[in-house]
Amino acid sequence: MGKKRKKVNSCRKGKVGERAAAAFLRHLGFPDAIRSEQHSGKGGHGDVMCPDLLPNIHFEVKFGMPREKFDDGSKALRDACLQARRDAEGRAWCVLWKPYRCQSWRLTTPLWIAGSGHLEIWTTGDEDTMTAWLRDTQEASDNALEVNP
Repeated sequence: MGKKRKKVNSCRKGKVGERAAAAFLRHLGFPDAIRSEQHSGKGGHGDVMCPDLLPNIHFEVKFGMPREKFDDGSKALRDACLQARRDAEGRAWCVLWKPYRCQSWRLTTPLWIAGSGHLEIWTTGDEDTMTAWLRDTQEASDNALEVNP
């Protein structure tokens, strides 16, 4: 007889992943990062948030999926991007994800191809690049709000 597979408690896995993502964002230099739902009591926020430093970025967190099922070009990653885009309601969005048994987090973001109006997705595992994207995106969002209050 084969081994029995342990049943995954997806709610628990989600909470663990969201806490780990918030800790990772704090590691990147965003000390206000928190898991959002237990603080807001209602929907409308991403899985994690940085209310003071990155208030205009919607974070979708995916944690613990097998890398072969959740990697660049996979249906699962495309679905996560569509979910983040929909839930962001016009704000900047990203998917922060960490595959099962991988040590590093990855950040997937939208990337508009200049002149084509075509949306691609872009992924990085480099912490400096992630931090720069988050800060630059928040700054661009702040500037847009100043111009169009």
